[in-house]
Amino acid sequence: MTELEWKEQLSNLDLEEVMGVFILDTKESYQYDEYVVNFGEVFYQDHKEEIDQFVKKLCTYQRKWLKHLFFMSYPLTLEHFHLLKENESIQEITLQDHELTKEEFEILAQNGELKEINSSNVCEELRECYDKRLGTIMKKYVTNYKMVRDILYDENLNFYENLTEEQVQTICSLLEKRKLKGHLRFCNMNNGFLIKRIIDQFEKIKSEEKDSKVSIEINHRESFDYKAFDNWKQNARI
Repeated sequence: MTELEWKEQLSNLDLEEVMGVFILDTKESYQYDEYVVNFGEVFYQDHKEEIDQFVKKLCTYQRKWLKHLFFMSYPLTLEHFHLLKENESIQEITLQDHELTKEEFEILAQNGELKEINSSNVCEELRECYDKRLGTIMKKYVTNYKMVRDILYDENLNFYENLTEEQVQTICSLLEKRKLKGHLRFCNMNNGFLIKRIIDQFEKIKSEEKDSKVSIEINHRESFDYKAFDNWKQNARI
């Protein structure tokens, strides 16, 4: 493809059909394939001005149905983040091969329509940020079946597996930040002491709800450790 041909094709792309821009060392030049515009690394450096203008146009485009934008290895600047902040037609952004900074997140967070921000990593300052939109943190698995966002935001919190000491420690730490009581349920978990630690932390949640609801389903009574349950007042609520 000649330089004239790829520039003409790029300028004529329907931006509604473009969801991503990738810079790949496996590509030699320019290619559009299934909602993604791919550029080779060397090709991008050789045509940086034209490609950067295209990306800025993509960031400002008011989308009608494809509400997700993603970038891989593209060197986004603060200017791009400010453009994305102003584009309320975007609901999700994914940044692959990018470590999200606190400044970048705070810029994007000003977009009231943006529901999820994903990146390969986040800076140290964001590693304990539990904003519901920060998918990089929210989608981390704490157990085999539960992510951070489940523990913080699900109305009903159900555990269907035996948990490790480390997992329970993380769960209790997250419960300190939970604002909703809801229903806490354990099934097929035999370590009563670990269950009791989660219950104790769960009951500390400050919420407008008067009472928390806790249930433990025991399939094999002979293997369940009851020793931790010596608080009769609390036991009566389980």
